[in-house]
Amino acid sequence: TSPHELTSRQIDLLIYLDSLKNVSVYVKPYIFSDYTNCSVLPVLDKMKNIKVLYGMKMADFFKKWSPKGILIEYPSQPLAETISLDAEIFLMNDRILPYDSKVLDLLKKRVHFCENTSILKEKINLFLENKLEKKRDDEYCNRYVHRKDTEKNIINFINRIVNHQ
Repeated sequence: TSPHELTSRQIDLLIYLDSLKNVSVYVKPYIFSDYTNCSVLPVLDKMKNIKVLYGMKMADFFKKWSPKGILIEYPSQPLAETISLDAEIFLMNDRILPYDSKVLDLLKKRVHFCENTSILKEKINLFLENKLEKKRDDEYCNRYVHRKDTEKNIINFINRIVNHQ
């Protein structure tokens, strides 16, 4: 996602999330976020209902709060860290680096995939009203994230690299 598009998307979502009443909303910027590498920090400073968690690792956040819903504004490492949690995951697309259609079909069985912020906000509203289908299919996770034969695959990969040099 281009930087200006990502910033615009994040601001739109932050304003929406800040408007929610009777909902705890936490934003966890990347651990080393600062004003030189995170364009929305000035916006976060103005939010009244959002709690911002600076300098916290994702795993520590999950241990402390056990979120029921997780929003990921573009495909990134947090998806791998959250996909096996017992939570609804809302994921925005990345039109510059889209998923392969077969991969996306599997992913959509687990996450609420959204093409734009309007659709995402509609899905979050349904979630907050307990009207959103729960998605817990683990096929994508088992195939692409937590494969049962991961150790064997890594060793084989290393052996192939070493043997070709």
